[in-house]
Amino acid sequence: MNGQAQTVQGAAHGYLQRGWRVVPIPSRRKAPVLDDWPHLQLEEADLAVAFGNGENIGLLTGEPSGGLVDVDLDSPEGQVLAERLLPPTGRIHGRASKPRSHFWYICDQPPQPAKFQAPDGTTLVELRSTGQQTLVPPSLHPSGEPLRWEQAGDPSLVDAQMLRRRTAHLAAAALLSRSWPRPGSRHDAALALAGTLLRVGWAESQATGFIRAVAEASGDEEVRARVRDVTSTARRLSEGRPATGIPSLKALFGEDVVRRLCDWLSLNQHSDSSRPPLPAPALPIEQARVSSRLTFIPLGDLMSQPEEEVRWVVVDRLPAAGISLIAGRPKAGKSTLARCLVLAVARGEPWLGFPTLQGSVLYLALEEKETEVRRHFEAMGASGDEPVFIYSARAPQDGVTLLRQAAEERRPRLIIVDPLLRLVRVRDANDYALVTAALEPLLALARETEAHVLAVHHLGKGNHQAGDAILGSTAIFATVDTSLILKRSDKYRTLSSIQRYGEDLEEIVLVFDPETRSVMAGPPRQEADELHLASGILAYLGARREPVEEAEIHESVEGRRAVKVKTLRRLVEEGRVVRSGQGRKGAPYHYALAGSRLVVPNTLREPVEPGSKISERPHRDWTNSGSPDFGQADSGSGDLSNVAGAEPESSEVRLSREQAGDVPLITLADVERLLGPVQVIYDGPSQAVTPLEGEASSSAKVRERRQDA
Repeated sequence: MNGQAQTVQGAAHGYLQRGWRVVPIPSRRKAPVLDDWPHLQLEEADLAVAFGNGENIGLLTGEPSGGLVDVDLDSPEGQVLAERLLPPTGRIHGRASKPRSHFWYICDQPPQPAKFQAPDGTTLVELRSTGQQTLVPPSLHPSGEPLRWEQAGDPSLVDAQMLRRRTAHLAAAALLSRSWPRPGSRHDAALALAGTLLRVGWAESQATGFIRAVAEASGDEEVRARVRDVTSTARRLSEGRPATGIPSLKALFGEDVVRRLCDWLSLNQHSDSSRPPLPAPALPIEQARVSSRLTFIPLGDLMSQPEEEVRWVVVDRLPAAGISLIAGRPKAGKSTLARCLVLAVARGEPWLGFPTLQGSVLYLALEEKETEVRRHFEAMGASGDEPVFIYSARAPQDGVTLLRQAAEERRPRLIIVDPLLRLVRVRDANDYALVTAALEPLLALARETEAHVLAVHHLGKGNHQAGDAILGSTAIFATVDTSLILKRSDKYRTLSSIQRYGEDLEEIVLVFDPETRSVMAGPPRQEADELHLASGILAYLGARREPVEEAEIHESVEGRRAVKVKTLRRLVEEGRVVRSGQGRKGAPYHYALAGSRLVVPNTLREPVEPGSKISERPHRDWTNSGSPDFGQADSGSGDLSNVAGAEPESSEVRLSREQAGDVPLITLADVERLLGPVQVIYDGPSQAVTPLEGEASSSAKVRERRQDA
């Protein structure tokens, strides 16, 4: 089976999943050749045979596909006018020479098929419904052009009669545009058309919108003048004065054109030019283009539905059939983090500690050089056998459509777009409506292929928080399921998330391995801040000859005061810092590094329990990843084993309170120089003295060696 056959079968599978009936068509042809094809009901098991030789694929319209209907725009004028006069929809397809030429909708009661033709027999617009079919992507048109989805979202649910009326109005506008008179007669044409429409009940705003659309599609250079023609005609009619109408239209456009206009616009060919306007129709052309039917379900039915289980590509972070964003400032490491995710999913390995669902990955590197992408994957240890497929070039104008085709062919687990606005082009990234419409095909791609789509994007300037920090319209933040916020400071890089599904990821520090250029998860940001400040406090106290007041620590060690207070209290609780004094005016607390002096125990505000050790509690190691290469080690590492005053592994010296009180202050360095590494342990009131390892010793011996020294 060739690649085209696989692609068509995959598309047919997707259409059947939506409840749309498919029919095989010979390659490069538009019409089926099977007998009784309007009643064909292929199932999944039939697809391999029906589409085994690269056949084209058609969709049965109308009742067989649950009310799916197609508005086929055969004329150039119809294509120009469709966006203005048809209801909006999320499903549109076409081909290179006729883009956006098929608009798809769902009707509960499908309308009758209709074909709207010009007097010369050419088709302007066709409404395809029950008993018909339409050639759809990824088929090849008889011209050789491949069909493509311009928008691959859901067809809008619309009222059948409303859609029939809108299609007829579109055909009328296309016919008028094609027949619009040359300069010199356009003023008369606009006056006559306005008089006709207003007289049968169109509101002035409706008539203005319709005539403006006709003038623009025809290339009329005086569109504003045509609008003024409508205004002046409305004024004449409101004052009871006569206005031109259908007779003038016949003189300007001919009997055949006007007959069709009267049919398609429901006009009265014999209207009197002095007849007052009728009430406005219930469904004006410029009315908000939404479905005319809302489907409600009882609360009880909703509550009885089974709970939907979220499927994850990255557990608890990136959902299948979802869309997400990695947002950060320039040079923050967004692409590095994204490529680490690529390799993790391709191998089924954890990413930042979170399990992944193994599968193929499409990676669009739209800014970086191909050589840099290759070098990074090599550094991370990629073998080349991983199911990763890379596009490294500028995105074409129809990039989203082509990406959709690639996704339907390869069925990836993950798609990464780096960066977002190189693929999704929008005139104004701050315009909510424009951005929402531009992201719709990408969202539809994710929902319909069940791949997760992750886009790399930038944070804006300023100190905005959460979703407001993302560059551009808030529509970007509103669209995605997960926003991963990457920040960089002078100390480290951090990552947090804001999610539609699951719990948000608290801000964590990222650790970079410069050798493999891989990123790993470090501790939470709060813990990292405390570790960094603990290092600074211990280093400061280790350099002091005497205990210091807390105010001196706050003044000398940089960091947030609240975090310093918390960190200092923790260091005291852990026994790594000793606090003396009473904490009141005239007798403030003083702090010193535990182990730097044999401090008299009874000066402690909180007595040390008998047998307790003044020793260091182990901490996780973490690396400062705030450096330019995402991996340079920071001197303020959380590994505090090398900080001055931290106790190494040692023997034990046990001193009773009484004995310790008799010993003059002596530095730990002095003791270790005489006796080797020690840890000081207070043994309460006991008179016993624990000998040093390998040597009988006593407090007298300590004094003796101190005196000898």
